Amino acid sequence: MTLANFKSILEWRPFADREILPTECKVLLVEADPALRNVLLRESTRVARNSKAAGSEAEAEEAFTKENFDIVIYDPGENFSIEFLKRCCAGRPRVIPVLILREPMQGHLDELIENQYLRNLIALEGSLSMREITATLEKLVQGVVLGLGPYLVESTKLKRIDITDSKQKERYIQEGLEALGGDKILSARMASKLGTIMDELIMNMMWDAPLDANGRHLFKHLARTERVQLAPEQAGQLTVGYDGRYVGLSAHDPFGGLRLDTVLRYFKKCFFGREQIGSEGGGAGLGLYLAYNYCSQFIINVEPGKTTEFVLLFDPSTREATSRNGIKSFHFFERKP
Repeated sequence: MTLANFKSILEWRPFADREILPTECKVLLVEADPALRNVLLRESTRVARNSKAAGSEAEAEEAFTKENFDIVIYDPGENFSIEFLKRCCAGRPRVIPVLILREPMQGHLDELIENQYLRNLIALEGSLSMREITATLEKLVQGVVLGLGPYLVESTKLKRIDITDSKQKERYIQEGLEALGGDKILSARMASKLGTIMDELIMNMMWDAPLDANGRHLFKHLARTERVQLAPEQAGQLTVGYDGRYVGLSAHDPFGGLRLDTVLRYFKKCFFGREQIGSEGGGAGLGLYLAYNYCSQFIINVEPGKTTEFVLLFDPSTREATSRNGIKSFHFFERKP
């Protein structure tokens, strides 16, 4: 990734075309639980001082009659529903909805595919991650998109590995695992799981993601046994870190070929169909599905034509079955061309 592209992502402000400054952004929180509502309001106010809270849908809809909001964070409670968010967005194309999720996403993929404006799902299983709430709002309001930084403790040491040669794939994975502490930190099962996910994402960076100036794939037609070497401007980057709670992994390429509909289509095929992931698109395919299955938070940052980045957070203390079947956060941040 070039420095110019990196700066472009860091300078992305989703509200720039609306002439709304971050301090002017209006956030509405819809949460029935008083304690959780107060915590959410406190966190939201740190990012957007014009934050308000409603204890019910009716109260929220009344608030909309008095003023417009830029972001709505909504907790539907135990019964999954996006009907309220659909009403909020109807006739208000600039509203960004954020849904608090209390059950696994895969049961609602059809609704999510149909309503592609819903790109931010925050998992609530036991407790909410306030760091994730803050990171989500900061990225929506201020536009700082790339990296593990918003999701890990500030002092976390990160290891960055440039991905340029498919023959070095095993070395890249080993470097990543060693940077996470190896067997001093990771169980054999966790190390194997992370290694598999790194392998899939590295293959995506090497074979699937690279595009020519016309948007055509450069290497996707090649067998995975054929060597691929990327020029410096084509190189991907794998970054890992561990802050004592979460293992963080990010993988980004300088092409920006991934789209939300591709991601959701892959998920639907993997969760519900026997159909194998095909050769269309420009995403991680099976690697993306494996990563989602085992992580706690799954974030994708895209600037079309410039970069795609996966940010994945894993909790090493979570049992494998719980990890696979639990509720996961999902975010898709995209800078419109």
